[in-house]
Amino acid sequence: MTDTTGLPTSTSPTGASMASDDAPGCGNGVLEGEEECDDGNLEVRDACLPNCETARCGDGVVWTGMEECDDGNGIDDSCTNVCAMAGCGDGIVWVGQEECDDGNQSDHDMCTNKCQKIECGDGALQGEEECDDGNAIDTDDCSNACVASRFVFVTSIDFNGDLKQHTQQPYYVDVDDQLTGLDRADALCEAVAEHGDLSSERPWRAWLSDDTGSPSTRFDSSFAGYYRLLDGKPVTKGFAGLAISPLLNAINVDEDGSNPNVTGAAWTNTNPDGTVTDMTNHCENWTQGGELRVKSSPGLIDVTDETWTIYGKIVTCAGGLHLYCFQDVARP
Repeated sequence: MTDTTGLPTSTSPTGASMASDDAPGCGNGVLEGEEECDDGNLEVRDACLPNCETARCGDGVVWTGMEECDDGNGIDDSCTNVCAMAGCGDGIVWVGQEECDDGNQSDHDMCTNKCQKIECGDGALQGEEECDDGNAIDTDDCSNACVASRFVFVTSIDFNGDLKQHTQQPYYVDVDDQLTGLDRADALCEAVAEHGDLSSERPWRAWLSDDTGSPSTRFDSSFAGYYRLLDGKPVTKGFAGLAISPLLNAINVDEDGSNPNVTGAAWTNTNPDGTVTDMTNHCENWTQGGELRVKSSPGLIDVTDETWTIYGKIVTCAGGLHLYCFQDVARP
């Protein structure tokens, strides 16, 4: 059949015209072929795009109610790759605008609340830095990792194996007589440090071991700054450095910042790596100082090789030896 123009017309068997909604294709509301979706409308910003693809972040179309933005460029710029507007604190580094973004509200870590990196050596104390002297000298009081030095001294006083003062001493230190063993040794280091007017900002602990503990279990073994004598000379870098011979300088400076009145040896029973040397010979857990048969291991003062802490011989606990005292951190 033709109309008055001579063009054919399409008719149904009953003679009615075919509706356009019955034609196959995207937008007819019927999921067909390779279509991901078909919601029957041409709305650009809903869950189904006009090309019958499912809306997703990165397609360049803002999905109403689901996306804050969508620039489709794959770059965390003002519109991030999760289709949210960029901002400091969202955990995503805004390219060209933020140096860092750790997604937290702490201003004391390595990324500030202004999304700026903390840089050791800039001269400003920030974040978790212990110090920042603004220079590139690793061996001074502030390392190039912005870790402050910790100090070490040898006591001018010597002690029997029960950690009681031995014979005549330059002065007397008084600690709780209820304290024994390693706890007593630490208390003696604290008392001697106080006599020397040393900083109490960090606790002082004895470089001493028995079968209950050792510096490897009692000290901050993660320390990576410099141990330093009270006259400023470096001993070694970090706890791990104590096991590396030779030391930069012998631990021969006492609590007053001078050489000890009596050179010789210090009670240690400790290997250079901080572990216990002898699980049996330790002056009966540092409570026995009168019997000649009871012995333990010393280290030699004034040396830089491993004999500073492990002489290789055991001596009677009735003799008087010094203690090495290290600045540490408070126990949790």
